[in-house]
Amino acid sequence: MSLPEAVTTSNIFTHLARLEEISQLNGLNSRSVRNNYNQSAEYVMAQLRPYCAPYTQSLVVPVHQELERPQLVLESPVASPFQYTVDFIGMRYGGSGLTNITARVSEVVTGCSVADFASFPRGHVALIMEDAKCELVTRAMLAEDAGAVAILFYNQPARTALLTTRVRFVEWKEGDRLVQKPCLSIRSTFCSSSLLFIFSFS
Repeated sequence: MSLPEAVTTSNIFTHLARLEEISQLNGLNSRSVRNNYNQSAEYVMAQLRPYCAPYTQSLVVPVHQELERPQLVLESPVASPFQYTVDFIGMRYGGSGLTNITARVSEVVTGCSVADFASFPRGHVALIMEDAKCELVTRAMLAEDAGAVAILFYNQPARTALLTTRVRFVEWKEGDRLVQKPCLSIRSTFCSSSLLFIFSFS
């Protein structure tokens, strides 16, 4: 049977069912190269080998993995922990959090240009509101360059859900910069530039 003859409605549904099974192996999903993506690609190549000689192209991709849940604690004026997934969440590709950070928070208006960080105190945590003026990754990198030790992105008052945006350029390619400082999404109701926060990452 030739390859065109093998492309039938019945065979297509058979392959789709198998790809769905592969994508759910070990309770994972195939969105990440760490979670069955390569197994799905291998299945496709195995189906093609009787008809042609498929080949692969190796690419370097950044992979984000949260090894442990981050902790966010308000130290002043009254010590109080924030609740993960309710008050805050870690942001994908938001940099390493392998150290504990205690620092004062300073709000940055807009954060889309170097000028927005002109008076930002080095060693502080940058507090930035999300909006459509520029990408969050642009703001995070500018905050890093200005000396921020971490970045808190808070949602606009009209938004009820925490931000789940990736802090990475969609068109990232090998050699491009990645954010190095921890980034968290936090509810706007907890924002105050006069408060002292401690971040605990493992």
